[in-house]
Amino acid sequence: MMRKISSYFLISLVLLNYSFLEFNHNLFPSLRRVREGTGLSCCFTDEGKEIRVITTQFPDGEFLVSLENFQDVYGASIIYSHSLNSADDFVKILLTLGTLKVYGASHINLHLSDWKPQNREDYNLLKIFSIFSDEIMIGDMSYEEKIEEFSKIKERVYIDALLYLEDRFEALAKEVGEKEGRSVSAVEVEEIGSGHWQINLPKGLKGRNVLLIHSTENSENIVELLLALLALRDAGVKTISLCNTYQGYARQDKVFNIGQGISAYIILKIVNRLVDKNIMLTGHFGEKEGMSKLGGELLFTKGGEEIVIKLPEERIYNINGFGEVAKKMVDIVIEKIGIDRFKNNPLLLLSPDDGGFLYVNEIVDEIKEYILNKYKINIEVMAGYLEKKRISGWEVIITGPVLSNLGQKPVPLDIPGGVKNAWIFILDDETSTGGTIKSAVFHLIEELGASWDNIYSGVVHGKFKIDMEEFYKRETEGKKIPPQLIVTTESLSLPKDIITVSISPLILKAIEWIEEEELVRERNFRVHSSSF
Repeated sequence: MMRKISSYFLISLVLLNYSFLEFNHNLFPSLRRVREGTGLSCCFTDEGKEIRVITTQFPDGEFLVSLENFQDVYGASIIYSHSLNSADDFVKILLTLGTLKVYGASHINLHLSDWKPQNREDYNLLKIFSIFSDEIMIGDMSYEEKIEEFSKIKERVYIDALLYLEDRFEALAKEVGEKEGRSVSAVEVEEIGSGHWQINLPKGLKGRNVLLIHSTENSENIVELLLALLALRDAGVKTISLCNTYQGYARQDKVFNIGQGISAYIILKIVNRLVDKNIMLTGHFGEKEGMSKLGGELLFTKGGEEIVIKLPEERIYNINGFGEVAKKMVDIVIEKIGIDRFKNNPLLLLSPDDGGFLYVNEIVDEIKEYILNKYKINIEVMAGYLEKKRISGWEVIITGPVLSNLGQKPVPLDIPGGVKNAWIFILDDETSTGGTIKSAVFHLIEELGASWDNIYSGVVHGKFKIDMEEFYKRETEGKKIPPQLIVTTESLSLPKDIITVSISPLILKAIEWIEEEELVRERNFRVHSSSF
């Protein structure tokens, strides 16, 4: 619903007072400053106090929104203006609105400059913004419609239709659909102008239980997903389940520096409003298979007073993809060197940092059983991790021995014959440049005495921003050595000449979880002051 409103005059005054902000890059070495480009972006309280919004960007293109004077947001009525000319603009607006809400804004008025709704999808964009904004102004018109609340179904669900948005998922969806006897269709998304999209759904979806296979690796994917979910609800489907092969923005799952937004929480909150069941494949904040949660409490001080903001819990089911990657690596290594040579050494599944250790440790028995059943050999399989410190988005420092447990007193892993005697599979949840993996290889060889011939690597999400020729290049001065090879799943768009792993077993596992009772493991997640 659009209605004329007189407070447009206040927005105009705010725009006249706006000037671009400078960003202290030394505080965030892994990020780069992003200017807003076309159009104006500004944020003020209704009393005229400027809220300094900093938008920065990681090397892989994901944005991070921070509020420099975040204390001024708490309890304030906020007027936020931004242009909407692209998918990047859409995501920046969402992250900013969500961050303002996280830091306790009492009321948010979003003003969209130089943009007017043209079709049903445009009004659905406004519904998405309304999840965090209390009022939306377009020129001198006010939009106040909200997404209708719906009761998520409690009964067991049988998926009878598989849907996909990206062409690269067509073969995967058809493979799964053929195995499971489910229909498969494409959802078509077209950008019809700057800041405008159109959704075309297949016929006959009303009353059906659908599973949408998608990946949110960039801004375009996020816009397409959210518009498709609303279009499916408008079409009258019975239930919507989402299998997100790559959960974008998952790295920012807590406040690392006070004032930062919690991008993972913001995106998850939006998607959960639109789906019945939400699944991710090896999410960055998941740590292990089962139900993952984001939420808790955000703590900071304002004028000497401690402020506690409670963030309602958001859940998503996490499926561990490390096992499929490791199985592929086993097959490749045995084909290359033969069973007789492979069976003489233990296999070390190694996370390059403590964050992936639980994932890796969880698949030890699975890989041991896989090797025994397929190759009829019984070798020792163990899990470990290295200590990593990130210097920037491109550089890390890895130190110390291979460790075997998490906690205040990590214990060195006892490897039969030492590191030099083991097959080493470096397993990471994702990589953009391969820097962490190559630093780990250097450390294993130069500091721990491992043999380069025994080191292989795999990642679940290969978010490569370099080609494979660049990845395999040795860096004599950068303390980076490439592994023998790297494999990755098909969860993301990939460069040429890389060995891939099918994710169809993971999609089948997602369907199995959707269709059975949700008796799943859970873990607590809390955002607290020690993260600031």
